[in-house]
Amino acid sequence: MTDTTQAGPQAAILRPAEIVPHERGGGARTVPLVTSGIGSTSLLNGITEFAPGGAIPLHTHNARRA
Repeated sequence: MTDTTQAGPQAAILRPAEIVPHERGGGARTVPLVTSGIGSTSLLNGITEFAPGGAIPLHTHNARRA
């Protein structure tokens, strides 16, 4: 018999067209996909779109190496 009472990760269906994008300025906006809002504890992911001529200034991310 299998124990199905344990809670585990839940699947999520992501529909980018239904997610409110984050306007980043400079002609760029990001549609957040994998966030803490859907249960992620150590990863962020999204789609960044740039308008013609749009840009984001040079920047860094606080990523950790495994």
